[in-house]
Amino acid sequence: MTVRSDPPRTPIIVLTALGAVAALILAAAAVALAVTWPPAHRGSDPISLRYYAYDLATNSIGSTPRSTFSTGEIPAAAVDPLASDRSGALRATWYDAFGYRTAQAGRTGLADLAAHPVPVSTTSAVPPGDYQFVLEELDAGRVVAVLAWGHVEIRL
Repeated sequence: MTVRSDPPRTPIIVLTALGAVAALILAAAAVALAVTWPPAHRGSDPISLRYYAYDLATNSIGSTPRSTFSTGEIPAAAVDPLASDRSGALRATWYDAFGYRTAQAGRTGLADLAAHPVPVSTTSAVPPGDYQFVLEELDAGRVVAVLAWGHVEIRL
């Protein structure tokens, strides 16, 4: 006569209970994440940068936007006059490939930047290389947003 014993059910019950608790914790975490996730940034439209050739002798820019520059030419950054009506303190800064600031100017709004482009240099031509233009919005002298960033290459 063989005695038949039932398999132990305690481990199965414990694992089932732990699985249910884990599922509840996962569901609660998903709900908490959905409730606290920050909303998408709803800023203004993107700002389109334009680059013009700057003439040191006359302190003026060319009439046609360009995407490439040659040695001896100085790029100047501006925005489309119709880009936005954002006003307030702005800082327009040029950096070279090593991260050094080559030029910086304060502007009172995008209309001011459209009327007065910021050149890479106001004293002399710059060497060939990569240059970055950064337009920042300021509040009490502190950067609160980067509004635009662009890259220009001056070729040999």
